[in-house]
Order: sequence, then structure tokens, then C-alpha cells
Amino acid sequence: MKSECNKILCPAYKDEIDKITMFFGKNSGIQRYDFYHYPTTKILERKMRGAFWNPDEISLKNDILNYFTLPAWVRAIFEANISFQTLMDSGQNIGLDESLIPLITSPEVEAMVKTQAYFELIHSLAYAHNLITVFPDPTKIYDTISLNKFIQHRVDSEIQIYSKLKELNISNDSLLNILKNRINDYSKNETLNKNLIKIINDISYKLKGLFNKKNQIEEDKKTILEALVRINALEGLKFYVSFLMTYKINDEFGNKIPGATKIIKLINFDEDLHVAVFQFLINTLRREEKEGFSHLFKDDENGNNFFNDMVYKVYKETYENELNWGDYLLNFTDVYKKDTDEILSVNLLDKESCDKLVSKGWTIGYDGNTIPGLTKEVVDNFLQYYTNFRLAGIGMKKMFPKAKEDNTIKWFKSYKNVNNERTAAQETEILAYSIGQMVDDIDETYTFPENLK
Repeated sequence: MKSECNKILCPAYKDEIDKITMFFGKNSGIQRYDFYHYPTTKILERKMRGAFWNPDEISLKNDILNYFTLPAWVRAIFEANISFQTLMDSGQNIGLDESLIPLITSPEVEAMVKTQAYFELIHSLAYAHNLITVFPDPTKIYDTISLNKFIQHRVDSEIQIYSKLKELNISNDSLLNILKNRINDYSKNETLNKNLIKIINDISYKLKGLFNKKNQIEEDKKTILEALVRINALEGLKFYVSFLMTYKINDEFGNKIPGATKIIKLINFDEDLHVAVFQFLINTLRREEKEGFSHLFKDDENGNNFFNDMVYKVYKETYENELNWGDYLLNFTDVYKKDTDEILSVNLLDKESCDKLVSKGWTIGYDGNTIPGLTKEVVDNFLQYYTNFRLAGIGMKKMFPKAKEDNTIKWFKSYKNVNNERTAAQETEILAYSIGQMVDDIDETYTFPENLK
């Protein structure tokens, strides 16, 4: 959290409650929770904390026995998904911790987002629990990330926006304030200090017009707002195709990865809570003029609307990327070689790998490798529906008027519910931990009281 004096803490600064805002506010840096501007932050933070779960407590004994009996092309889909999800949650944990949280100037918002960031780490630990427990060589799966271009580029936009946020933490003003603090810390000559600080201020004034726009407060606000929207799209849309595929694999292939599926259900629940967090942040910045962002949601003097244009651009990009990812996952197939029992898998969109295998005498199988009930058209409608749903959550109109809640979406909503899990006689493990009863789905059925919004 950014403090008033640009140090970790300003103990001598007395907080003025009315000047504490989410971003660009004044505060001492003290994590005080005696006053909440927005009680919803307290509700969401407690809801996340109450839903704590330990990945190591999820049994993978059935996965160990059955995973490698799945067809090679099905395993390839699962492994591509878990590689991507590891990459994305790594980016989320680091991005929130190192780029967004340092810009927050409200203790209550900081607590909420820090709790979310910790759960992103739990997700990475959960993927590791799965990989290390089930796979004889988990390093091979991790290394796939650096070798697979289809996975690598799925986080380009997130890396870019988090990098832009990080630059805001090293602005011209911050550097000058750091220099002033160093002078006061290391020099006991007050007259010299005052003269040096005067020189720094003069230099700052003369250089103000020369710095890039990204360091100007309006551009900074736009960058923060875009980051919030991208995180909202990431949490509410970018994982969903991967979740759908995992659920379908377990359901259609004889419940062979029940442990992995339970992990994904818990992660899915967390992500829905995270959507609620960022919907709240966006909607509050729109509604509360004191936060200093509301004008960016309105038409400017030329009739342009920064927020609307940016949101539709972000969601169009996310939808298209996810549609391409779904198409990639649906193009895995088995590869056979004459006079051998060995079966490999390859993705038909990876022409280079296909050609290499064919040149070595392998035969690519084109028929029968489909997950029942999943086609590109079904995935497309699934993404359009959830794109519309996420847009509605931040007060925006539908992008896809023809998208409908079909049977796949109804099944998905029911299947992902962590409290619908039925425990078999041989497995007494439950998903709803006593440490905090989970009420699914916060993104679809939970409505905050009007006075808490």
C-alpha cells in the first residue's frame, strides 16, 4: 500500500478518514480497520478467507490409478490446461502483489486484494500438488510452458498491463520524493537539506512537461481502470474454457480424474469470488465521484467514452483469444506408428510437429477424437454467454445478443457447484470445508444489499 510519505509507513502522519481513497489517496500506511468506507470490502475479504482450502488435503489416489488409462489426446488437453493455468495464476499472484497492490491507498481495499493474491498462490500450489503427485516427471509438464507457443502468448496482454502498472510505482514524483527522503535520512545539516530539496523541486517543476503521459495522473487512472477490467475479464472468462474441458473429461471418461476435478471446482469457486471483487472495484469507481475516476466512465466533450471503448475492446480480445484456445484444445489427436503399441498425441494446429511426426513414420489419427458434447460451436456460445454475463456485471450491454443459456451452460453451472459434490462410499472427503461454508455461486446468485454496494 502506498503511503503519504512514500515510505513503508508514516507513523507521524495522522490519517484523515475522508481523504482515504482507493487510489491516489492520503494515508499513513497503517493497516487500520476501525473504519470502512465500503463495508462490501469487509464482506468479500472475509468470504475469501472463510473459503480457505489446503491443496494437500485433496486426495489424488484415484487420479494416480486412472489418469494414464485416458487416451493420449485427452491427457494432452488436460496437460495443456494445467500448464496454462499455472502460468496464468503465477502472473496473477505476482501481478497483484508487485504491480496493483502498491498503488492502492485504502487499507480495506488492500486487505481484500492481498487476500485474493494469496489465493492465486494457493492455486499454483494446487496445480503443483496435482503434477507432483500424479506425474512421474512433473518437470516435463512445467517445461512445456517455455516450449509451447500456444500457451506462452495467452498471457501477453496481462503481462503488458501489469508491467504498465509497475511503471506507475516508479514515476517521476516517486523518484524525487525518494531522493528527498534520502537527503533527510542521511544529512543532519537542515540548511543544506532545505537548499537541496529546493533545487530538486525546481528541477521537478522545469521537467514536468517533458515526461511521458503515462506519468500524468489522468493517464495513470486510465491504466489502473484498464487493469481492473482486464483482471475482471481474466477471472471471469479466461479460465472458463479450461474449467469446462476438465469437467467434461472427468464426466465423460468415467470419473478418472476426480481429485483434479475437485481442485478445479475449488479454484472455480475462488475465481467467481475474485470476479465479485473486481466488479465491486469497477462499479464503485464509476459511482463514487470522490474516488476521482467517475468522469472516465462518461462521454467527453467530443462524445467519446474511454471506459466503454476500452471495455468492449478488452472483452472482444479476451473472447477471441478464448475461442482460439478452445479450438486448439479440440484439435488434439492420437498418433500411431506401425508395428508398435506406442501412442502419442499431437495438435493438428501445430503443423510443424505434425509434419515432423509424419516424416518419422507416424500416422495421425483424425477420426473419433472428440469430447462428447463439445464442438467449436458449443464453446463459442459458451464464451458468448459468459462474455455477456461479465459485461452485465460492470454495467455494460451485451456484445452477443443471440447467445443463449443452452444445456451445456446449465450443466456447467450445476457441475461446478462445490456443494453439489456427492461423496462415494469409498471416499469420505468433502469439498465444503468446515472452516467456511461456501455458498456457490456468488457471481450468479449472490446480491449484495443495496446499502453495502
